[in-house]
Amino acid sequence: MENKEVNRNTFLDLMRLECYCEFNRYDEALSLISELTTENSAYLEDAIVQTACVMNDMEKYHQDTYKFITHALTMFPDNMTLKSELCFNLELQGKTKEALTLCRELINEDPYAAETWYMQGRIYSLCADFEKAIDSLDFALTCIHKNEELEYEIKLMKAYCLYKNESYLKAISIYEELTSYDEFISSEVDPFLAECYMNLGEYEKAYDILKRIINHKGLEDEVSAFGNLIYCCIEIERRKEAIDILSEALKRFPTSILEYLSTLNMMREQLSLPHTGKENILRKGALARNYLEKNLHNTGYEQNAQRVCINCAERNGYGSRRCSTRCIRWHNRFYCRNL
Repeated sequence: MENKEVNRNTFLDLMRLECYCEFNRYDEALSLISELTTENSAYLEDAIVQTACVMNDMEKYHQDTYKFITHALTMFPDNMTLKSELCFNLELQGKTKEALTLCRELINEDPYAAETWYMQGRIYSLCADFEKAIDSLDFALTCIHKNEELEYEIKLMKAYCLYKNESYLKAISIYEELTSYDEFISSEVDPFLAECYMNLGEYEKAYDILKRIINHKGLEDEVSAFGNLIYCCIEIERRKEAIDILSEALKRFPTSILEYLSTLNMMREQLSLPHTGKENILRKGALARNYLEKNLHNTGYEQNAQRVCINCAERNGYGSRRCSTRCIRWHNRFYCRNL
């Protein structure tokens, strides 16, 4: 009977600690741990480890979590989970140098821990050292034993690193493998898959994926998907469709779509204009309009273009049929002087 009482109290205390952390009641969590420390509780170490994990999982209050874990390690210096949580905390704070040092220590202690190699790969990716990240992730995959969720996460990170490393064909191979898992995973990787095809110049394939994205419930508000789709439409000579998509995008996010298009155009070096990365939104909007006036003419939309330019549509709603009185319109151009 006594053992059942201890087990019940253990469970309740651990649940209480988790609830305190979830509701940001850290003072009460620390108070309970202090009580357990004073009582020299048999499950003190478990309580501390669980609290550290929950605090890290919330990805908030990084400094408080860091202090908590470092103090916990003075009490239990050989606890591998606490060391791993400290490494993860350093990763969250962007302290990549310290995180990598600790990660190597963890690998030396357990050379075949897939989670640690995965963490090292993530940290290298934060440093933009994608070659080392890929090497770490490859080794992590060889260490996995019957853990499909971890395998998926590692493959997803590897595909991202290949994408950032401009190894688009290899990235596509992994992304297409992942999309076969289920619909949710497909919606998660489709934006990256589309960009891989765009970077390879396979705009038809990218177009099909992007159409699927903007028609998917929950993803229909992705600005980048609309911007990339407009870009693909231009590349595959679907200019009228590009105008239709732009008009819909202007209703949903009038400023950000123009900002994204201008950034996309400059990334693709479609505009021979200087770019310092410091232009304000209106300036980016102007660059987008400049691009559109060069590429979206003679599409059967000239009449509408004469009636309302993009800038005035953005200001007054795309349903407008005329420009503002201050706007000097230029024929057949999506351009506005009152920027």
